[in-house]
Amino acid sequence: MSQEKNSILKDDFYSMIQMQRIKVDDEYKLLLQNPNNEQMQVYQTLIKDFVTMAVKQFYIVVMSSAKEELPQYNLYDYANKVDDLLLNINQCIENEDTVSLTQYHKQIDELLDKFIYIN
Repeated sequence: MSQEKNSILKDDFYSMIQMQRIKVDDEYKLLLQNPNNEQMQVYQTLIKDFVTMAVKQFYIVVMSSAKEELPQYNLYDYANKVDDLLLNINQCIENEDTVSLTQYHKQIDELLDKFIYIN
């Protein structure tokens, strides 16, 4: 893949990922206002879509840069941490605990930043 095409793909990815981050943040605010299972499902879906998009992009970069020495990242570990935090948030909704929900969201936010960084 040419360097120019690779750069364009990366720019497109960052635009998409930034839009997805805004959607996650907006949905989190709605979840705080109205913590229920429907809002949680939308929030969870957006986060899982974000992770899927980041992992796919990572593997595209790895495949297009196969001859380069790239740092190794354990994407599955990050994804599992996100899943665990989503389960914790679900529990927070059941217990109507918005304080812990906010703390877990911040942890998810940090993990989403890691997904962006590795790309």
